[in-house]
Formats: sequence, C-alpha cells, structure tokens
Amino acid sequence: MKLHVFLAVLLSACILASGCGRKAEEYTLKKMDLDYNILANCTVAYPDPYDIAAASAGEVKSLGAEEGGGVKKGALLVGLDDFNEEQALSISKANLNDAEIRLKNAKEEDLPALQEQLKSDKVALDDAKKNFDRSTELAKSETITRAELEQAENKYKTADSKYKQTKLRVDSYAKTGQEASLNNQLALLKAKVEIDRKNLEDRHITAPYDCLVTKINARAGEKVKAGAVLMTVIEKKDWVLETDVDQKELPYLKLGLKADILFDAYPAEKVKAEINFVCASIDMSKGTCNLKLVIKDRKSFIKHGMTGSAEIHAGSFKQVLAVPSRFVGAEGRDLFCFIKVKDGVKKSPVAAKQVGEKFYIADNIPEGTVLVSK
Repeated sequence: MKLHVFLAVLLSACILASGCGRKAEEYTLKKMDLDYNILANCTVAYPDPYDIAAASAGEVKSLGAEEGGGVKKGALLVGLDDFNEEQALSISKANLNDAEIRLKNAKEEDLPALQEQLKSDKVALDDAKKNFDRSTELAKSETITRAELEQAENKYKTADSKYKQTKLRVDSYAKTGQEASLNNQLALLKAKVEIDRKNLEDRHITAPYDCLVTKINARAGEKVKAGAVLMTVIEKKDWVLETDVDQKELPYLKLGLKADILFDAYPAEKVKAEINFVCASIDMSKGTCNLKLVIKDRKSFIKHGMTGSAEIHAGSFKQVLAVPSRFVGAEGRDLFCFIKVKDGVKKSPVAAKQVGEKFYIADNIPEGTVLVSK
C-alpha cells in the first residue's frame, strides 16, 4: 500500500474511532432555504408604572377614575380639599389688581403732574435768571444797591435748585422713583399669584397622559399626608420588551427585524413584535448586547414585568449550501471540513460564512459533497 493511501486510511480510521468510540456523522451538502432565528428571554420593561402622589396634605374630596379604567390626558384623577388654596389665590389676585391700578394711576397722574411742575419751575428759573442778569447790569452803574443784587442772585439760585430737583425726580421716576417701586411690587405679586395658582392646581391632580389606572390607594373623605401615593397609572403606549443576546449576534441585528413573542403565562398566544433599539455598547462583564422590541398590538393580557421568550427572525437565505456547525473546524482564523473521498476522509480548507451558532454557508464546496463530523 502506498504511503499516502495508508495515511488517508489511517486518518479516516482515527476520525471514525474518535469521540470515545462515537461513530462519525455524515452530512451530504445540498442547497436549502435557511431561516436564521435568534432566541432570547425577554421582559416587558416599558412603559413603567407611575405613582401619583399628593403634593401637600389634605382631605380627598373626589376620585375621577376606577381601578383598571382608562383615563384621558388632563382628566381629573383625584380632587383634594382646595378651600384655603382658592382663598389664597383670590387674595393674591386682588392685591395684584390693586398694584396694577396704582401703577396705572402713577403713570397717568403722578408723572404728568411732575412734568407740569417741571415746566412751571423752568418758567420761574428763566424769570429769575433774567432778573439777576438785569440786576447785575444795574449794579455796575450803581443804579441798585449791593443788597438788591444779592437778593436777585439768591432768587435765581433758589429757582435753579428747585428746577434741578424736579428734573431729577422726572428723570429718575421710572428707574428709582415711585414707578420703579410699583413695578417691583407688581413683579412680587405676580410671582405670588403663580405660586398660589400652582398650589391650587396641585389640589386637582390630573392625568399626565392617556393612561390606565392600575391601583387606587385613596378613598373619598380620608385625609392624606404630603407625598402619599394616591394612585398608580401606566401610560397607554406600545409595550416595549428588553432582552440581552450574545454579542456574536450583532452582525444580524438591525432595527425593524420581526420577532415572535411567547409569554410564560400565555404560552399558546404568539405575539408579533419588532426591534426598535439595538445596543450602542456591549456589556463587557456578560458579553451581551441589549435589545428593545416593541409590540404594536396592545394585547389586554400583557402586563408590565411579564417574562417570556423572543424568537427574532434575523435572516432568510434562499437556496444556499448550509453546513451545520459541527461539520466545520477552525485553526486560528482558517476553517476546514473533513470530506469523504473514495479512499477515506481528507481535511480540506473551506470558505464559509457563519450564521449564528448552528450553521455556516459554504462557498467553495460543491453540492453533493459528503462531510464527516469533526
């Protein structure tokens, strides 16, 4: 027997005898449709339940919803006693109105009066200036006495001082005078009105969005403390499931991929979903990728926190030469197969693309080739 034939027979015998006596498995390569699905456990994660709490203590006057019932955004959920808050808002509005009237009167009466006073003081100043100038000329010719000149000068200085004071009041009226003071008061009163309005709104607790009421803790007539949870609601949105898959599956994951969901509590009810988020980073401790799947059909039995399994349809390959992973070996980055030949089995390099953990798609092995398991 030639040496190469002997070695081939020996290799074949070793392969068939490997696996502690396990008989080598054979696989005939043929074209087939390969559907690649990724299986993963999943949990209903969103939307989250939201606790409706009392902003302040008080007595529950009314409830606008029932457990299990749907509520529109803005609808009343809980009404608390609001007598004190209504009174406070009414008083602050009245104070604000008074301040606005005072400011209006100041602008329409006080400022015009000051401006008229300024005109009058200007006329008096001009007259005093003319009298002083004339007295100065008369004093030169000794027509009037020194005392009369000083008297004219004093009147001029007095008129000038009065005019300047009035002008300063007019110029500073809007910045540091009565108008400024009233504007400051107005700003404080407006802030007080908004605070009182918010306090009143807090007594009328409304739905933040279209939602379902999952739990009611309050009862009409009971007194509750500030921060007490009165209701729990959940937003009416498409359910979103979270799952982790092996990072090796990343090349096959993309937005919009369809999936079938089976919930543990309803194993006979298959629910359609699709991927709407693929992880931006890998969890290095687990080597996994986070996915989110959205369920467009809002099934009544689905609840937050339910668990189940997802079958993600990651790819469909038509008429390809699919090789089960157990028939492909690897040496570093190079792949190989054991191929059955006339005189035994030979090891042959193979060009193949891995599809998940179970299959490769071969490129350089002819259809009909018989492969022997590793």
